[in-house]
Amino acid sequence: MAFVVDGSDWKLNGKSATQVEAAIEQFLGALGDANDAEIPVWFSENFQADPVLGNQIIWELMGPGSPLQLPTELWQELAAYLGRPRHYIEDERQPQGFPIHFDIAIDGGMPEPNPDVAWAHHSVREGRAVACIGLWRTGVFSTSSAVATESLHWVGDSRSVAEFWREGIDIEGNTLAAFERFAARAYPELYFCGNVLHHAGDFVGGYHANAANLKRHLAVLNDYGHWAFTAAPPAQDPTDPPGTAGNLPPDQLVQARFARKQVDIAPEHANVKSNKTCREAREVALGGGQVLYCEWHCKLQGHQNRIHLHRPVTESNDKLVVAIFAQHLPLPGD
Repeated sequence: MAFVVDGSDWKLNGKSATQVEAAIEQFLGALGDANDAEIPVWFSENFQADPVLGNQIIWELMGPGSPLQLPTELWQELAAYLGRPRHYIEDERQPQGFPIHFDIAIDGGMPEPNPDVAWAHHSVREGRAVACIGLWRTGVFSTSSAVATESLHWVGDSRSVAEFWREGIDIEGNTLAAFERFAARAYPELYFCGNVLHHAGDFVGGYHANAANLKRHLAVLNDYGHWAFTAAPPAQDPTDPPGTAGNLPPDQLVQARFARKQVDIAPEHANVKSNKTCREAREVALGGGQVLYCEWHCKLQGHQNRIHLHRPVTESNDKLVVAIFAQHLPLPGD
């Protein structure tokens, strides 16, 4: 997995200082996230020499006489990254077709020389999870070369980054190892307890047979779960008028909200909690010694394979807690 900075998207003409400041802050955030994840970010050797505003290169905009006045701290942070760039031409894995075919059409446009996007495009052709980091473009776009058409991610905001990590699981082989490696970033609004991700291999049928359904459920839980468990009644959808703040939704409303997203979820019956063996099988410990009874569970299949959850708590950084992956936990009478 890797990111490539799309130098062709670094065009500041016609943009206000406020727009540029927000875009660079988002760009630096994406670089910081990649650095935290130990994912390489590749630059073109020409990035710092190409004009970005009129005839001026990026370094010429950082001086006191610059036509673009931005906070000193922002320029300093950007300069720190630019001072230690990694050039994709130096990567040991050069994709087939590069640099021969570096004319690229983006989103149905005319083909133009674009080595940055070409390197990412041909890498994706070979099954590598590679995305572009631009300044203005975000989302998934069709890219076409003389030899192939691919779907390529441009990341920037948090949603586009998460969508890339999710697809990265598939691009990197859709293995349990890839799922374990990328899930925390693919579903950043979920709190995964301990080594719960590894237990995706414990489902009946194993990881691969359940991967598509598991990832669909996690996407719904990530994108929608906090609202579903905490938003005041009577709203059944985030687009509905909000209810009175401070009122938690009853269980039936939580279930109805998830049902709209085709997720079958329910709490346990009271007799499960009163049974010591059953209760302890559903308990997990968080930091500080807090023990959560994770009775809420999604049903990947009607009679087997469960995701056990707990409502967001302070100790989970107010994220929905994904506690247990299991075929089926014990019930009274088993």
